Amino acid sequence: GPRGTSATSPPQIVQRVRELILQSSSPILSAEDREIQQQEIDQLLDQIDQNARFSQFNKKQIMGGLTAESLELRNINVIRDPYGAIQYADAALAQLTRRRVVAAAKDNALTFKIQGQSYYLVNMAASMSRISDQDMAEAMSEMQKGNVMMQTQTGVLMMAQPR
Repeated sequence: GPRGTSATSPPQIVQRVRELILQSSSPILSAEDREIQQQEIDQLLDQIDQNARFSQFNKKQIMGGLTAESLELRNINVIRDPYGAIQYADAALAQLTRRRVVAAAKDNALTFKIQGQSYYLVNMAASMSRISDQDMAEAMSEMQKGNVMMQTQTGVLMMAQPR
C-alpha cells in the first residue's frame, strides 16, 4: 500500500521514493505492480512540488525552488528503467543533505550573532548602570562637600561677629 504518503519533508518523501524504486527493481514484480509504484512515486513528487509552492514564511518561499524537477526526480520511471532510477533518488538525497548542512551552518552563525548582540546589550546596560551609580555617588559627594563648606562658612561668619 501507499505507506509513507503522509511524509511532509522533502528528505522523507525522497527516502520513500527510494524505497519504492528498490522494491520496483525486484524481478518478482510485474509490469502492473511497477505501474502502481510509479503512480505512488508521481504522487510523492507532486507532494514535493506542492510543498515548494505553499511553504512560505513572512511571504517568502522557504524551499527556494526545491521542486521535483530541480532535484531531477521527474526522470524516475520504474516502469521503463527500475534499475537506473535509484541514481536520481540518491543524487536528490545528497543535494538535500548539502542544503540542510548549509542551512544549519547559517542558522548557527545567526544564533551566535544574536547571542553576541545579547551579551553586548547586557554588558552595555551593566556599564550604564555603573556609570549612573558613579555619577550619583559623585553628585552626593559634591552635595556633601557643599554642605560642609556652607557650614564652615557659617561657623566662620558666626565667630567673626562681635558679641
